[in-house]
Amino acid sequence: MAIGLPTLLPASAQAVVQNTNTDTRPNVLFILADDWGWGDLSCHGHPVLKTPNLDRFAREGTDFFQFNVNSPICSPSRAAFITGQFPGRFFIQHALDAKKSRRYPAPDWLDVNAVMLPRLFKEAGYATAHYGKWHLASADAPSAPPVTQYGYDDACIWSSRNGPQIVDLGEEYWPEEYRKTRGKGLPSVGIRSEMAVRKTMEFISKNKGQPFFVNLHIREGHAPFDPLPSYRAPYKEIPEPEQTYYASLGNADRFLGELFKFLDDNGLRTNTIVIFTSDNGPEVMVPNPKDDRFGSRGETGGFKGRKRSLFEGGVRVPFFIRWPGKVPADYVNRNTLLTAVDMLPTLCAAAGISLPKGYVSDGENLLPALEGKEILRTKPVFDSVLYTDIVNFKGIEIPWKATLDAKWQPHDWANLSIRDGAMKLVYEYATGRTELYDLIKDPYEIKNIAEQYPEITADLLKRLKAWGDALPRTPAPDCLDPAHENGDGEKQ
Repeated sequence: MAIGLPTLLPASAQAVVQNTNTDTRPNVLFILADDWGWGDLSCHGHPVLKTPNLDRFAREGTDFFQFNVNSPICSPSRAAFITGQFPGRFFIQHALDAKKSRRYPAPDWLDVNAVMLPRLFKEAGYATAHYGKWHLASADAPSAPPVTQYGYDDACIWSSRNGPQIVDLGEEYWPEEYRKTRGKGLPSVGIRSEMAVRKTMEFISKNKGQPFFVNLHIREGHAPFDPLPSYRAPYKEIPEPEQTYYASLGNADRFLGELFKFLDDNGLRTNTIVIFTSDNGPEVMVPNPKDDRFGSRGETGGFKGRKRSLFEGGVRVPFFIRWPGKVPADYVNRNTLLTAVDMLPTLCAAAGISLPKGYVSDGENLLPALEGKEILRTKPVFDSVLYTDIVNFKGIEIPWKATLDAKWQPHDWANLSIRDGAMKLVYEYATGRTELYDLIKDPYEIKNIAEQYPEITADLLKRLKAWGDALPRTPAPDCLDPAHENGDGEKQ
């Protein structure tokens, strides 16, 4: 049985909403977790972690077994969701962080002039909001465009400074247990997602007269972790660091269950598209207890690779969608490859929103797949990680990648990948190393069949190189902070 959320909701979110919206277009609530692995759910076979609310949510809709993000790293993955374009097109290859970017050119923020999913909904008359992690701007880029310029009526964030901050919300957004035991100073990382959930409820309550589009980006299961004592109770017999990790994700399951109940209680269940997914696979399991990532004990469900890897463990993540009467309930789609760049054209189609003239998404409108048809995509899927950095700056060491490669993650060597149908090819620019897998027959990428199928390998490699060569080699000038300096102290 799910444990009730130990919290005091703001008054605006406590009352049942009088739903006065006569617009028949669907609401959209897009929940994006952080480093939440495909196997970090009891319905996906986790032997210890209990996620009853998400399990029930999955049964109430469709579970897409072959959902892929378009980068195994935070910022580029999120850029794909919001733009419908592969993130390499914006020169976003890694987490946007100006401190790292000073070693080599990189944008300080996502191009605000790009076509944006929330902006399309806003222009169509939706109330739009973003709560939780942003990370589409460097934290130390003071000139970054405000989050609201990306198409949001309201926002409250962390990981970037270009919008109101979750940590600045008042104590009324804190869980009661936290207020009683630790209520001093800024709220800890362990409760910030719950605060974002409360902002989501509040926004929906205040905008009951029109359809809404809300991005809710929670921080579970990204390190560091700081669960409250009551969150640990179900796992008190589990040793560390697993106890901390399970308590954090178990708590996320509880407060998401509270959010689902809020929708149901307020008559918003039937006409709201609710999606739960993650930005990439789970963090590596580092052995050093002094490292924040020591608490990361996420599971890939047996898929090879983890965060930062282009193998399935890095890019295949949970994807549950509920839309009663439209999306089949208690259904698992095992055949349709759905990806992050498909979200913009697909959700716009669901809401009857036309795409801008001249805009061509890297994704596809796969609304028929959401409605239960196991259709196959027609476009190939290209993924990249640190590709343009390595091409342009061969002599520059990328510290976090170098240390993780050999010691803890042997499967993050590839810089580019292409998947077309069942076949997936991964490629390393520096060495030319190439591997080919049939993901229908071999979803765990055990047997490299590149030598067995030389013609397929050659064709995919040619297309992949052509795509990689067409990516920009420098960030757009208007996506650089004027104060952003490179390692030599000179402005880029």
